Amino acid sequence: MSTITTRPAVGTGTLPLAILGVLATVYGLLVIPVSILGGVHSLAVGGSFLLGAVVTTGWAGERLDLTPGQQRRAALALATVGMLLTVVFVLVNGATFESGEAVSS
Repeated sequence: MSTITTRPAVGTGTLPLAILGVLATVYGLLVIPVSILGGVHSLAVGGSFLLGAVVTTGWAGERLDLTPGQQRRAALALATVGMLLTVVFVLVNGATFESGEAVSS
């Protein structure tokens, strides 16, 4: 008699990470015409959040042979990378806005 364990199709953090990832990715795509570096930075934030969301799915767990604990740690690590990139983005943009440079068109 064998026992078959099934993984949940979606982890608990999948939806919030996916939403943050999509929002950051769309923002990055919108920013690219104005600032290539800012757009790529936002795309990196969105990519890390989206990858974290994918890692929490049952499909990724089976495909990558991850235990639920490993999935949680990987998702947490990717979400942390995304948050650190977000903090760096805000700090860099805050520093450029505070410099007081006037831009005229």
